[in-house]
Amino acid sequence: MDVSLIGRRLLAVAGVIVAVVLVAACGSTSKSSSSTSASSGGSASSGASSANVAAATKAVAPYLQEPTGNGITTPLTKKPPTGKLIAAVECNLPVCAAGLSAAGQAAAALGWKFKPLVSTGTPENVVQQINAALALHPDGIILNGFQDAVTETALKHALAEHVPVVNSGVPDTASPPIITEVTHTPVFNRDGQILGNFIVSDSKGDAHVAMFNMPVFPILTSLSNTLQKTITSDCSACSVKIINEELTDVGTTLPAAVVSTVQANPDINYVAFADGNFASGVAAALKGAGLSSKVKIVGQNASAPNLANILNGTEYAWTAYPVAWISWADIDALARHFVGDPQITDPLASPTILQTKANTTNATAWDPPNYQAAFKALWHVS
Repeated sequence: MDVSLIGRRLLAVAGVIVAVVLVAACGSTSKSSSSTSASSGGSASSGASSANVAAATKAVAPYLQEPTGNGITTPLTKKPPTGKLIAAVECNLPVCAAGLSAAGQAAAALGWKFKPLVSTGTPENVVQQINAALALHPDGIILNGFQDAVTETALKHALAEHVPVVNSGVPDTASPPIITEVTHTPVFNRDGQILGNFIVSDSKGDAHVAMFNMPVFPILTSLSNTLQKTITSDCSACSVKIINEELTDVGTTLPAAVVSTVQANPDINYVAFADGNFASGVAAALKGAGLSSKVKIVGQNASAPNLANILNGTEYAWTAYPVAWISWADIDALARHFVGDPQITDPLASPTILQTKANTTNATAWDPPNYQAAFKALWHVS
């Protein structure tokens, strides 16, 4: 039950994703669902032992407080050279736009030029945009959520031209030309376990969850599976139904699909999303169907609309995927490369917080306090 043992930028694809989150890590996009429960039915008292509920509550408690520190604390051995050109390719969702903006700010802090490129997320367009980035003859490239299987052809060109690449939000292991994966599977497993433990605790062992996932982002499937395992392994009467949707369903057919799922499965009391962007329109659809009081909306990678809905009571809890922090960490990785320093190896360096109405004061997407100043101090710039 110790979240630290598992170890929003979504990130992003065709309209992605964290990113967060933050991801054209294209896999099967066919719709499907799977359901897991340790038993059929049961009450709160029989669903999970009081000890398991207490353990879940204890595991979640540290994440209800804002973390102290920046996650990355090792200074560079010297100030990075100025004048570098960095190109970044990300998806066309709002979360990716936020990431690109933050990366541009981080690059400017080091006296670097920055060129953002936006992909529709199709494999062909991802490769096209990476090739367009390479045509700029950059000193480095940032990707977000695009899996190696999609980018392989373009990455071969980057390798041939000795252009270092930083990626995040993917399940891959870094290999040249990729110098590091800023966020990968351990982060999403951690966030899935945090959310799973929260649901067990909040429901007092009587949770029935519809988890909406998008296989186009394999890293999110890892999160969804971890959430399912966490809940069902500690709660004998709990159940988790994973429903796979497509990216084009976001804000279009997905809200109605959520309503239909809840109506067809009257025991569902939590609706979860692998990314905050996926919940677009869902609260309104549930309200229109008279289901708002029946289910709680939760998920990973809270965006500004999710936080606004937490404040107005139409959504319930979200883990944060610090999109801006991740963008600065992308630039940090390139800075370390340019001065010859080793990369950060902690797979859980990315901070997070579980946001609820009790600890959310505004609708601004969460990042660690004073993270920009912290990174600048590591880079020896003011």
